[in-house]
Amino acid sequence: MEDIGSRTLIVEFADHLAVIEVAVGSVNGERIADAARRRWPDKPIRYVLFSHHHPHYVGGIRAMIAEGATVITTPGNEELVRNLASRPFHTRPDRLAVHPLPLHVVTFADRYELSDSTNRLVAINYGERSKHTDEFVVFWLPRQKVLFEASLGWVRVNGALRVSGGVKPLLAWLDEQKMDVDRVVQSWPMRDNEAVVTRARLDSLVQARH
Repeated sequence: MEDIGSRTLIVEFADHLAVIEVAVGSVNGERIADAARRRWPDKPIRYVLFSHHHPHYVGGIRAMIAEGATVITTPGNEELVRNLASRPFHTRPDRLAVHPLPLHVVTFADRYELSDSTNRLVAINYGERSKHTDEFVVFWLPRQKVLFEASLGWVRVNGALRVSGGVKPLLAWLDEQKMDVDRVVQSWPMRDNEAVVTRARLDSLVQARH
């Protein structure tokens, strides 16, 4: 969503969808849900995942709960999710307030996998290595050789792409974990930034930075 500078990834499976990152507020979460329904009218949102507890990644979670999605997250975020799901809305009620549904939460410490005959998604707790939050999840799509991450990668400065200090350890970790990744997709910042950068280009940018 360009207007709030945040990118959501929707992963398609045979008969359902998984949504990753739901930006600030129920209004934006409902926009994501509506976009998914337009694109895949016969596939419900069955799961929702997010990288960490900041609003650009979890702020729209109520909209996904209203879709009947199971929230998959790390243990430290469970209380936050339960708190957000239970908030009362009296002025401008969102969809969950209008049509309450029970909350379903699944937690994992290290990794969690969703897969079927058509696709595979692996959520991995990169954790304190992020130097951002204690629990920080990245998302690997092995079949597509894609890593989706929140904000560890790059920004554009004076027209040129510049990698953050977190890219070098992230790439080293991918090698340690033997994760086959050709491309990295980033959620934020979205405005005036590239969505996808190849692994080869990231390696080159890291070498130039150092």
